[in-house]
Amino acid sequence: TLSQGGYIKRIPADVYKTQRRGGKGVISVVNRREDEVQHLLVADTHDLVLFFTTLGDRARFYLLKCYDLPVERSRTAKGMPMVNLLPSLEEEEKVTAILSVPNMREDCYLVMATRRGGIKRTPLSAFASARSRGIAAMKLKKGDELVSAKVMLPGEEIILVTRKGLSSVFLGDQVTSHSRAAGGIRGMRLMPGDEVVAMDTTGGGTHLLVISEKGRCKLTSLEKYSRHNRGVKGVGTLKVTFKTGEVAAAEVVDPSQELMIVSAKGKLIRIDLGDVSIQGRNTTGVATQEMEPDDSVASIACLKRSNTRLIPGGS
Repeated sequence: TLSQGGYIKRIPADVYKTQRRGGKGVISVVNRREDEVQHLLVADTHDLVLFFTTLGDRARFYLLKCYDLPVERSRTAKGMPMVNLLPSLEEEEKVTAILSVPNMREDCYLVMATRRGGIKRTPLSAFASARSRGIAAMKLKKGDELVSAKVMLPGEEIILVTRKGLSSVFLGDQVTSHSRAAGGIRGMRLMPGDEVVAMDTTGGGTHLLVISEKGRCKLTSLEKYSRHNRGVKGVGTLKVTFKTGEVAAAEVVDPSQELMIVSAKGKLIRIDLGDVSIQGRNTTGVATQEMEPDDSVASIACLKRSNTRLIPGGS
């Protein structure tokens, strides 16, 4: 987990036991001075952890080994300040996306999405030389920031999801590959007041999981989404109401996986995705985690089973 205040820690996944859908979860982080949880990531100890930051008109990229992150046995431990691990982080620079990969494969691309609907594709190998000092990842327009990064193979599709419950699916090859220092191109045309909150590629599963701020969640088959060219407004993927709140996160998954949800106040619940109903696009989903009135979903992560060993899900 990584907090808004920049405190990071890792805990063995088996510390969190699977619960029934709709529970309150358990404390994962004790909030101090209103420092809320921002990111949740499931990774293998030997994975590479990729950090993406936003600072003014640029996004930067940092690389660490997972086993170099501070390990804690207590769920309520505070963790370590990110600046201790990435000394070159500037004061106003904030981590806006994290990702784990086993290695920097030369046949893969790194896809990055921004809050205002921008999209960029760059060979993953272009980032292989990065270490804790950081390198350029993307040029940003004024007021924009990077919100998601995923690894993609050629021929896969990209799906963008917005806070107001819209989504757009298009072929990743429509996004021309650019160098690290270049800016992005339009991936989705946004309605006034809307913004992109999640991006994923279709290589990671068969269904799109969407979860709202108030813990309403659903699965929808990727076959239910029509394919368009990039730059369109998209179609509905969650019926946003007062009961649901706006979209908090989304990820391409397989229904056989497990889901971890962490709230801004540090409550974490782990459930089987088999307990989440498969619904159409324009529906409100089912309750997955009981939220306090002043709390909301901060981040999600999926994991899948390989015999008896849990391994990370997603890209």
